[in-house]
Amino acid sequence: KPRNSRAIYRAIGVLGLLSLVTIMPFFFWDPVAFIKDVVILQLKQPYRPDSISYPALLRAKGFGGFPLWLGFVLTPIYYLLFWLYGKRATENYPLVAAGGLLIFFSFAKQAFWNYYYAIFALLCLSFVLSVNSWSEKDCRGRQRT
Repeated sequence: KPRNSRAIYRAIGVLGLLSLVTIMPFFFWDPVAFIKDVVILQLKQPYRPDSISYPALLRAKGFGGFPLWLGFVLTPIYYLLFWLYGKRATENYPLVAAGGLLIFFSFAKQAFWNYYYAIFALLCLSFVLSVNSWSEKDCRGRQRT
């Protein structure tokens, strides 16, 4: 089934607009403080050895430095692979989002249990959506009438 690129671009545009509408009031309130708090603070955050991630595990086991930028590289690659080869189904979107967050948090310099709760919630949502799609079909995979 060919992808409707116009619908995809429209959805991306709507998401981008919603993001801007949410963020821009804070930016216009004080642009310098916004950049300082949202961008600079995250870049200056120190590595946390008590985080739940591969860098923390490897350092605890005596291995040296670990590239903390790896999550920033692997996550877009993961999303790109889904974009190119993934099945477009409602139940897959929360699953793909959970996978992307898992990759990002696993390689982050700070990742704690509350970060992983979001992944668990997305997995639960994906399960509920997939059960709903199963109930619309009979045991042989045919659509119920």
